[in-house]
Amino acid sequence: MPSLRTVLIAGFVLLAPSFAFAATYVVTRTDDPAPGACAVGDCSLREAVLAANAAAGPDTIQLPAGALTITIGEIVVDQDLVIDGAGIGTTIVHHALPTLLHVEGAALALSNLAIDGPPLADDPPQAILAEAGASLVLNAVRVPVEGGGVTIQGGSGPTLDMRACDVDYAIVSSTDGTIDVADSRLGLLVLNQGEIDLHMQRTLIDAPAPSIVPAGIAIMTTGDVLVEDTEVAHARQGILVQGLPLSSLVFRRLHYHDGSAPLQVITPTAFTIEDSEFDDNTAIADFPGAIFAGNGAQANVFGTTFARNAGNGDTGGAVHLESGAHALIVNSTFSANTFTSAAAGAGARGAAIGLLGSSSNPPQLTLNHVTIVAPTFAPVGMEGSAIGVRGAPANSATIVFNSILRGSCRFESPLGGSLGNAHGNIEAPGHGCGLDDATNIEDASIASLALGALDDHGGPTPTYQPAANSIAIGAAIANFCLPSDQRGYLRPLADGCDVGAVEVDAIDRIFADGFQ
Repeated sequence: MPSLRTVLIAGFVLLAPSFAFAATYVVTRTDDPAPGACAVGDCSLREAVLAANAAAGPDTIQLPAGALTITIGEIVVDQDLVIDGAGIGTTIVHHALPTLLHVEGAALALSNLAIDGPPLADDPPQAILAEAGASLVLNAVRVPVEGGGVTIQGGSGPTLDMRACDVDYAIVSSTDGTIDVADSRLGLLVLNQGEIDLHMQRTLIDAPAPSIVPAGIAIMTTGDVLVEDTEVAHARQGILVQGLPLSSLVFRRLHYHDGSAPLQVITPTAFTIEDSEFDDNTAIADFPGAIFAGNGAQANVFGTTFARNAGNGDTGGAVHLESGAHALIVNSTFSANTFTSAAAGAGARGAAIGLLGSSSNPPQLTLNHVTIVAPTFAPVGMEGSAIGVRGAPANSATIVFNSILRGSCRFESPLGGSLGNAHGNIEAPGHGCGLDDATNIEDASIASLALGALDDHGGPTPTYQPAANSIAIGAAIANFCLPSDQRGYLRPLADGCDVGAVEVDAIDRIFADGFQ
């Protein structure tokens, strides 16, 4: 009869797992010969990948410094794999293929290399095509458009993780998945379908001319989207959000500048913009310079500055609302927004904000503690240097509290109109906004506002800070005073508050408790 010790040992042997040890393959060749074995001192990239596919992995391939050229067809990756170069500017993989790396249901991690190609004569190729639930991790990888795009399609649950990358375009089309982008530059990112979550931070979206890539982000997904500390420059695509409603959509500390297409949200989604700047954007198509909201979108804008944007449509130089869109704009500043000369010549209306009314689906605008300053020089034909509304009064709604309107309003003629529910506001220099002088100040002079210049007065975004003798100080209606101003400084609610986005005697939150 076997001993207990013998039985236990035998059982352990039967239950012990079969371990597969990861291998490391060192590429020594820079050409792409007909594949053979990946031998020590004689191994190409293709041979190394074939060897890794045949092993259980996950394996690692080390690439040398210099230029590698791939010529005889795409390289298929079907096992989890790490490919590591000698540096983003040191290891360069050249190809002129429709697809360079084809990842099938595996996890591929690329780092410290670039993928390049010849000047484009046609549509760009694919640098990386990942399918059937494959996942990609890119760290310090550069892929210009000549080298191709990064595409993930098909399957469920893929991930794309990009860190310190420089990629001209990436497209994700899957039923669901997660995208994390940080400390990178992207030309164009497209989320094409499914429930895809995006978290982007400290990233530049830019593809300046003469690039063929129309810089921007296209979001056609139903997941959660959070974009933080990100710069969007020279955008010809802009940020486009359409399709089914998203679970959440938040832009925090976004700098959107020098583009020709706005942030467009044309799906019934509530979205939030916090502590952001939209400046020096000039629309080319029939759009505002900064934000277009329609189809029931609900914009919540806090602590944001819109400066020197120019619309090219008939309503809204910086912000345009239509088709049931609602916008709540709080503690924010509009400065010198305008229209292109062509749009102004055709009677464009509402240099800062425009509403296109609808009897069946009216838009709504709510402003609280907002400062609007019209451009010093308005293009010929422009109507309403602050707010403009098209359509009968019943076809849109405006609610304005404790705000400065240093500019004019324009409503539909001959129907007239006014800012419907408006209290605690100051209009200068006229009275075209139809304010009730019992609860607002009309016909104020620009000098009496004493706003000074748009500048850094503390906080994350540029603001106007009224001088000590400004009529805005202490003139707000207390019931509509907010706890803090655009800079995040605390308003002294017990003593009343100032009209506009900035509280002159506000207390920086850092010192609010009396300690430094």
